[in-house]
Order: sequence, then C-alpha cells, then structure tokens
Amino acid sequence: MMITYTQEELSSIVHAFAFPGTITDWTPHGNGHINDTFLVRSTENGVLRKSILQRMNRTVFHNPTELMQNIAQVTSFLRKKITAAGGDPFRETLNLIPTTDDAWFFVDERGEFWRAFLFISNASCYDAVTDPKLFYETGNAFISSPFPADALRFPARLSFRDDPGFPQHTAPLPGAFTGGTGGSERTAEKRFG
Repeated sequence: MMITYTQEELSSIVHAFAFPGTITDWTPHGNGHINDTFLVRSTENGVLRKSILQRMNRTVFHNPTELMQNIAQVTSFLRKKITAAGGDPFRETLNLIPTTDDAWFFVDERGEFWRAFLFISNASCYDAVTDPKLFYETGNAFISSPFPADALRFPARLSFRDDPGFPQHTAPLPGAFTGGTGGSERTAEKRFG
C-alpha cells in the first residue's frame, strides 16, 4: 500500500531518525505489500551504512505506538539473550534506530507512523519459496536456532495486542516447540510517550 511522498517530505522523514553517519540517499526497497519500505544509505568514517525505513500500514497495524513498544521490548530482551550466549545481536535480532528525539517511531505531517532498523547485510529474503530444499532449510534453521526458546521466554504480559479481534491460538500446536517462562523485568528502554 504505497503512499506517494515528495522527495522533500521523505527528506524530512529520513532526517527525523538518528541514522549512523551522514545520509547519502534513500530508495524504495523490496516487494512488500503491507508497509512502505525504503533503503537508507549513509556513510560513517568512509564506511557505507545501510538502514531500513518503514511507514507502518495503519490499516493492518491499528496501534502503532503499542506495536513499537512491543518490538522494542522483545528485541531488547532478545539482544540480552543473544549477547549472553556469545551471539551477534546485530545479525540475530532487529536493531531499532531511534529518532533524533530519542523515540522508536516518528509521526509525519500526515499522521503516518514511521520506524527504522539497521539493515542486516549478507542475508537473504525470499518473496516465495519454489525449491522444497530451501523451504526445509529455512524451517530447520528456525527450529535449530535459540530464537523460538528465547522468544517464548519473553514475559508476554508486558506486551500489547494490536488487534483484539484477531484470533489467538492458545493451545500448543502438535509437535510445536514449548519453552520455559522468563523473568518479569521490563527490558526495553523508555522511548514512548
């Protein structure tokens, strides 16, 4: 659901975020059909940096403030788990980029909500899987990683539901991973309100 913006409007939105280094350009990115996504390029000490900027589709995500609070809490929680396990939090979880006002999202003059993440380089994203082996490898990579266990340990009572009318699965799926429960501490930084 692409909304048309002028380059001046996009520039204002891009510069509302604390992207690393000096911003050089931004271009539409990917083939998504939910959010409007842009690849933002910047240079920092002569090194090219890439980031993702997204306009959140409020037709799909009715409560973008709560959505971003959920993302900030879960990624902060996962980042701590990944770091403690000796992993690479810049490759193994999303990394939000705050606005210049230290918030996790920006609201433009039209009332549209925007967010930004560090780009994960040397990763693959597929719009469709046509090779059964690739489908198998994707599932295998997911279930053999610590992500499902760590995600299940997130204290869900700290999160918001975006669409209370959306069906929620409450019983375990046959053969699904079942993990333990986590602590009750709030792990995301305060970047809301």
